[in-house]
Amino acid sequence: MVKKNEKKDDTFRIDEIREMFDNEWVLVEVTRLRGPGQPSRGRVLAHHKSRMRIARMTRKFHAANPGKMSYTLFSGEVIPKGVVVVLVGPQTAS
Repeated sequence: MVKKNEKKDDTFRIDEIREMFDNEWVLVEVTRLRGPGQPSRGRVLAHHKSRMRIARMTRKFHAANPGKMSYTLFSGEVIPKGVVVVLVGPQTAS
């Protein structure tokens, strides 16, 4: 329970945020880092099925909040089960 003069924490761990939405892109304002470039906690700013809409919201967020860090993630499976992905490195002339 939140006391009268106490602010409720509206931040979540990144893994919690991933579970909050089903197959959506999520824009997060980073509030804590685990290490350089590794967000561990943040505030959900927006979520949507459209990656392009989240990209527009990201640009607006940074225009209005210079210096703040954001993180965009996809909450669904990036590679569906049963699909095999083969990564090939750069080709060299022989």
